[in-house]
Amino acid sequence: MSGPPSVPAFTLLELLVVIAIIALLLAILAPGLSRVRELVHRDICAGNLHQLGLGHLAYAAENDMRLMRTVSSNHNGVSAVPIRVWLDEVRDGEFNARFLAPYVEGLDLSDRNFGGVFTCPSNEDLLQHSIADHWQYGWLDGWYSYYAGVETWGAGLATRPQDLSRSRVDGSKLLMADSVFRWWVNAGWNVNHGRRGPSVAWNLTGDIGDRPEHIEGLNQLYGDGTVRWRPLAGDDVYRGSDKVGQVIFAGVDYFFYAIDR
Repeated sequence: MSGPPSVPAFTLLELLVVIAIIALLLAILAPGLSRVRELVHRDICAGNLHQLGLGHLAYAAENDMRLMRTVSSNHNGVSAVPIRVWLDEVRDGEFNARFLAPYVEGLDLSDRNFGGVFTCPSNEDLLQHSIADHWQYGWLDGWYSYYAGVETWGAGLATRPQDLSRSRVDGSKLLMADSVFRWWVNAGWNVNHGRRGPSVAWNLTGDIGDRPEHIEGLNQLYGDGTVRWRPLAGDDVYRGSDKVGQVIFAGVDYFFYAIDR
């Protein structure tokens, strides 16, 4: 009487070949999966901006259609700082998260929680860094630039003030955008959407130098609540470029947005 049929087993060499093939397939697929993930994050980021825009419009509707203004520097009280938002301090109508929170679902200031719609998922690491460095001073520097009240800014701070929102709602003007910011201290860039992932100026993760070499573009929110994706290349973004508008802080830091043509 014969025993059960034998089942051929992998030899060690065959197993190693299978593992190598799997590793090769993963290496081929990984860039594509990363790309898909970034596109999803970009769409979520655009949705966040849309919700923030609706919040600002709802706030304005209850305040004589007047928007909160861009935060001015706590250092000199003059230069606009588009990436900054006050947490609790009330400074003469400037952008304050606690004032916006009633109009935006998911904007939570309790226990140093500032996630939700104000966080771009492409650049999540920025949150804890900003909380650690800035929360104690009553502000955060974050993922989105806020442009409003441009007519109250000092002269020469915006290279194209005609692009930016004034204190009253105007559907055709830029209200917010993904942050594109160069910090003069270390020439580091804040960029949410890059070919190699995000860039954070404060810890020199990502692009460093005169231009954000790996930038892909940014989402821009207009006063009517619409959000548009604006492609940009590294060669488009630099001081004096005719493809971007610039907001200049203290003569040394630069905030950029795409010009509508």
